[in-house]
Amino acid sequence: RIVGEIADAESDVMRFGGAPRGRVRMSVGTAFATYALVPALPEFMARYPEITLDLVVSEYAIDLVEAGIDLAIRVGPLGDVNLAARRIGDLERVISAAPAYLEKYGVPRKPEDLARHNCLTLTGIAGQAEWPFRGSGGVRPVAVKGNITVNNAETMYELALLGLGVIRLSDIIVGSAIRSGRLVPILLDAHQPEPLPLHAVYTPTRRRPPKVDAVIQFLVEKFASVPWRFPHPVGKSP
Repeated sequence: RIVGEIADAESDVMRFGGAPRGRVRMSVGTAFATYALVPALPEFMARYPEITLDLVVSEYAIDLVEAGIDLAIRVGPLGDVNLAARRIGDLERVISAAPAYLEKYGVPRKPEDLARHNCLTLTGIAGQAEWPFRGSGGVRPVAVKGNITVNNAETMYELALLGLGVIRLSDIIVGSAIRSGRLVPILLDAHQPEPLPLHAVYTPTRRRPPKVDAVIQFLVEKFASVPWRFPHPVGKSP
């Protein structure tokens, strides 16, 4: 704690006299770390060579104070009113499959067609075997099933790239593959993407350290435009 306070004091001195410096301990989920943060880090480290990042990659929400976390990336509604937050973007879920799978088994044209397809699902999260679709009566769930379930989204993404089935994952994971044609989005006109906000959260202080402020500003600069999003006009499903 004392070392951290000294580093913060040094950062405050640097606020008006130089570049931000010091160690930033940051908690981040696997998907955001892998598909967004890590590819952007060369630019960040070149811009702020005196900042040291300590990344804690985990799918669990960590207590910031208890774990000594300066900054965390959280997906979804904010539940902790004791944390300050800066919105840096949002995520949407997308149903997709590899071109090889769709060529072999056909393209689902309506939600009910999924009953005849091999849909890969996540375990450990409620509702993953029921995918939501919009209709005249509102949003309704459609039950899906397949021959592989997995408890890790990144693994399921790799399975889909191999043509093993249809997946429903965040666009931060599948966006690049869709833009490159390795995955094809389906049922865009009916699927409910369930957008989720993406925030940088931190323990509120009287004066935010320049090193933390530098990270937050960089995250907003890089990701507020949701670069993982792909064009998907309504009615243009394949």
